[in-house]
Amino acid sequence: MDNQQLRDLINDFKKQGQGDESIVHLLTVAGYKEEDIRSALASENNAAVSVAPENDPATPAGQAPQADPAVAPNGQAPTTEKLTGFSQLFSDTVSLFKRKIGVLLGIYIIPMLGTLLLLFIPRSSGGDIAIMIVSLLDIILSIAGGTALIYAVSSDSGVIESYGKAFGIFWKYLWVSVLATFVILGGFVMGVVPGIIFSGWFILGFYVLVLEDKRGINALLRSKEYITGYWWNVFFKFLLFVLVIFGAGIIVGLFKLINADFELILAFIFELVIAPLFFTFTFLIYKGLAGIKPQLMSAPVSGNKRFFEFSGWLGLFAPALIAVAVVIVLNPSQLIQQAQDSQRVQDASTLNMAVTDWLADVSTSAWKAGLYCSGGNGSFPGGGTCLVSGSTSTDGTGWAPINFDAMTTGSPMPSLPMDPENNLNKCLSSGGTCFYAIRLDPTFGQYRIYVPLETREYQNNQGAKDGVNLPGWYVVGSDIPSPGTTQ
Repeated sequence: MDNQQLRDLINDFKKQGQGDESIVHLLTVAGYKEEDIRSALASENNAAVSVAPENDPATPAGQAPQADPAVAPNGQAPTTEKLTGFSQLFSDTVSLFKRKIGVLLGIYIIPMLGTLLLLFIPRSSGGDIAIMIVSLLDIILSIAGGTALIYAVSSDSGVIESYGKAFGIFWKYLWVSVLATFVILGGFVMGVVPGIIFSGWFILGFYVLVLEDKRGINALLRSKEYITGYWWNVFFKFLLFVLVIFGAGIIVGLFKLINADFELILAFIFELVIAPLFFTFTFLIYKGLAGIKPQLMSAPVSGNKRFFEFSGWLGLFAPALIAVAVVIVLNPSQLIQQAQDSQRVQDASTLNMAVTDWLADVSTSAWKAGLYCSGGNGSFPGGGTCLVSGSTSTDGTGWAPINFDAMTTGSPMPSLPMDPENNLNKCLSSGGTCFYAIRLDPTFGQYRIYVPLETREYQNNQGAKDGVNLPGWYVVGSDIPSPGTTQ
């Protein structure tokens, strides 16, 4: 049966420089029968007919007519332009997966083995280098594995042939991956909704690259052309697919209650199957859309390239923009200082309770009266010179010379607290106020603990409550004067 649309598409592809086998592959993906394609090819090659029929005044001589979207691949009026329903699509996915299960699992198990190998490499100086090498190899195999799955699910190529083709376009595939990432990220910078829309538009970009040889931004724009008019349809199909896989994952996880080893085996098989199923499912969506819109395969790519290139640049610089926004709005250094001040107040409270418990438990007046600091330049808060020590021992030899280990129940602390900064150079450069200090009075049981505060918020909220007129320090102890008096 004469199929003018099929012949027109063949002539369009020939004008683009496509070879016969490439044309057969592309049109097979679009839903045409291979025998019809080869028959039309033979007819066109023998007759060398013109692409533009002379009896069509609407088509300029030498120009390929645009395929009529209202004509189905079989040359008859389509019964519907809707994608296959989810139930049938999922059933077709499982059927295609089962038919190619050996090749698909053979392809995907290779990068999985690389990931498993990382678990057995020892953590050592030599092992770290091995981990880096294996990790890099695993990333390369994962990228090539995805490409190989597309080749395998769309043709009869085996594991080795699919990987061979995949490595042949490795850099093209990687470039589309990078572009898609930055363009979608740029969409999310514009807003959550644009980012989600972009994610749906470009989901077929890899299939366009592999099956139509559209590269870079053109692969993404052609994907958008296929998805346009079917965005919600495709979105809900992927959503249902994810829910089915999620439910299956929960069922697999329940086997852990029965037998942990069996659940581990099932989990490995489940992980091995997910990616090939996903690539098969996505391929069938691409094939369905290509069958609905066969004219796109030979038509020039359309779309606002500049806009999506702008989105890509926006996505590229998004991390820097977000970092600037965080610095302006949240001020991370201030947040860090506040967290450190919170830790200092907590440390002062912990040490204060420990000293109180020690005084109640140890019935002795042994008391190493004096001024002691955990760091700094020896200047005690409020005046005087302290003995500086960096030891955190709780046996009386630490910077706070109290033998907490002598308590009946043992030391209430595993070690003496230290200032969160604990940086000698910073302590010295900041005037020696980057340390903890304690004053043990000659009168047994009278003491004060000093910790520095960096932020005005904590200085106002805590320093004003300690009853000591010592700006920048939080003070607790047994002889704290009433608020408003001096030390």
